[in-house]
Order: sequence, then C-alpha cells, then structure tokens
Amino acid sequence: MKRGFTLVETLLSFGLLIVTAIFIFQMLPASVLATRQAEVRVEAQRILNDTLETYRSRNYDSLSPGSLNLAPVTGQLGVTFQPTVTIGKLEDADPDRALEVRVDVAWTFRSRDCHLQGGTALWRVQH
Repeated sequence: MKRGFTLVETLLSFGLLIVTAIFIFQMLPASVLATRQAEVRVEAQRILNDTLETYRSRNYDSLSPGSLNLAPVTGQLGVTFQPTVTIGKLEDADPDRALEVRVDVAWTFRSRDCHLQGGTALWRVQH
C-alpha cells in the first residue's frame, strides 16, 4: 500500500490555505483602522479630562455661565480636536453655590463627525 497525499488532497489543502490567507489579509486593514480610531478616541478623552481639570482648578468666582469654544488642538495623529466648554447652573442646587461644567470635544475622522462629552459639578466651598 502506498502512502502519501493524492492530488485532490493536496489541492484541497492548498485551497484552504489560500482562503485562510485571504481572510487574514482582509482583516489587517480593518484592524489597523480600529486601532487608529481607538488612539484618536483616547486622545480626545485626554483633551476632555485636561479641560475639566483646568476648570476644576480655577477659582469658583472666576467662572461665569456661558459657552466658550477653546482653541483647536492638533493631535499626534494629525486629527484636529475642537473643545467647547459650557458652564451652567446645576439642577436642583443653589445657583450661588454650584455650577455644572460640560465639555464637548469634536473632531472629524475619515469624513465622520465625532463627539465626546463629559462634565462635572463644581461647588463653592465656604471656609
């Protein structure tokens, strides 16, 4: 009895190998795009957190209600982020003692408009 692979088995194995390779190579661009999207979103989150921290560290009396577009920030990947800060009264709180700071970071990635929002409450502390 002869041992070895027949031509059909060899072609079937080779075909399966090619289909698997094509599938893997089609996944690579999607993986790279998803990684880049995640990097851009992490950068937007950093800008949002830095902006909130800046407002947390300010004197409460220097804050006034309203909306302000901050200077655009160009990220490491070449994406331009536009942070907007909105200061308003905090619901169900004394307006002389509490304010709400909302930050919206907007950017465009692959012709899609993206936004990330966050906020915090600031309280006047009596000494």
